Amino acid sequence: MLMYDSHIHLDQYTDAEIANIMPQVEGVIAVATDLNSSKRLLELRKRYPVIQIAAGFHPEQPLLSADELNALKRWIKQHRHDLSAVGEIGLPQYLRREGKVQSEEGYLNVLEELIQLAAEVDLPVALHAVYSDAETALHLLEHYKVRGHFHWFKAADATLNKVIAAGHYMSVTPDILWNDKTRRVAEQVPISQLMIETDGPWPHTGFGKSEISDMLSVIINEVTVIKKMKRDAVAHTLRMNTRTFYRLEALDENR
Repeated sequence: MLMYDSHIHLDQYTDAEIANIMPQVEGVIAVATDLNSSKRLLELRKRYPVIQIAAGFHPEQPLLSADELNALKRWIKQHRHDLSAVGEIGLPQYLRREGKVQSEEGYLNVLEELIQLAAEVDLPVALHAVYSDAETALHLLEHYKVRGHFHWFKAADATLNKVIAAGHYMSVTPDILWNDKTRRVAEQVPISQLMIETDGPWPHTGFGKSEISDMLSVIINEVTVIKKMKRDAVAHTLRMNTRTFYRLEALDENR
């Protein structure tokens, strides 16, 4: 079956694990956590051309310095034609809960600068923005006219409806099997704005971290039940959503 993992931290796997993963999928959107992660993904893409790269800064870690942010931005501009998106970017929801965020303004500034950069280089963004942070991200996406992929999305229905109305995309993980919040997203989001992901190597109960095909298949099965559609139609639509959102046909032509 032709499937895309629309959000995976591929650089966090070993070379042997990556060699096992790649034959399982048609392609992956491999998201970075920082500049070194972005560089690692570019090296991996030389071996596996089906890897699509999102370069960015994951917010659930210590804040970038101004120099580090500028270095990341320069690298993204330099390698724009090797990239499918800017990401993973967002706001530190979980660090905030742990009381480890010393500068909300600093994280917000990094997010805004990277969304602005995405607008400049004409790339979509892969977002880590859940609950109330989604509202902030929505405002910035609207301001800079950037398309957003809200990965593993969770938020109140009112926020969810705003994301849908704005035309952005959302993705769900294997926790659709047991998490009511994820099932709610799958129920509410039109099939035309939905993608599937593993967020690997994040652990999912009942699956090995490299069992990407199995995880994607069970998500498709659950979406089929939730949407009351034929499985082949669901699988095809989810695949094409990823290709459309990340403009993979255009990227393939330019490489």
